[in-house]
Amino acid sequence: MACVLSLMLLASCLSNLALTLPPCGMRVFTGLPCPLCGSTRCLAALARFEFASALSLNPLTFLVVSAIIVWFLLWLTCPRFRHAGFSWRQIPLFFSFRFWMLLLFSNWAFLCLCLP
Repeated sequence: MACVLSLMLLASCLSNLALTLPPCGMRVFTGLPCPLCGSTRCLAALARFEFASALSLNPLTFLVVSAIIVWFLLWLTCPRFRHAGFSWRQIPLFFSFRFWMLLLFSNWAFLCLCLP
């Protein structure tokens, strides 16, 4: 959780300083965005609580960061999530390689169609 908040703060600071980040290598060579293009801008928008903008910049980053924050809040408030007997096997879909590849490919397709 601290890592996510740190990344959001860093992205927000970088966007406020008007520093230019190096261009995406995949986009320079192929003209197509990489599956994570827009992640830094998405984190900066989340840090400014601009949720609609963050979702449009990179939906996968938005969903993963939101899920981490919700999971952390549940962990803080619900003793069931802190229980030592909780097994990750209860959630097999989230750790399926195919599931993550489908999400990554869907995100990449969205970015190819929607990013300028």
